[in-house]
Amino acid sequence: MKPLGPCVFSAKSVGEAEQVRAFLEAGGIPSMLVGESLSKTHGIKLLGRHGKLEILVAETDEEQARALLAS
Repeated sequence: MKPLGPCVFSAKSVGEAEQVRAFLEAGGIPSMLVGESLSKTHGIKLLGRHGKLEILVAETDEEQARALLAS
C-alpha cells in the first residue's frame, strides 16, 4: 500500500467504516481504518484523531476516493 495521507471519511461506527472501506477497495482504492482498535478492546466511543473512526487513503488516491464517495 502507498503511504497514507488524508482522511476521506469519518465514520460513527465500525460497521459504517467497514462498509466505506469495502466500497473504496472495490473501486481499487486501498485504505486504512484509524481508531478501530480502541472500540474493539475498550468499547470507547470517541475514537481517531478527531473523535471518530477515520478512513485514510494515499494522497495520490484522494481525489478519486472523494469522487467515488460522492457518487
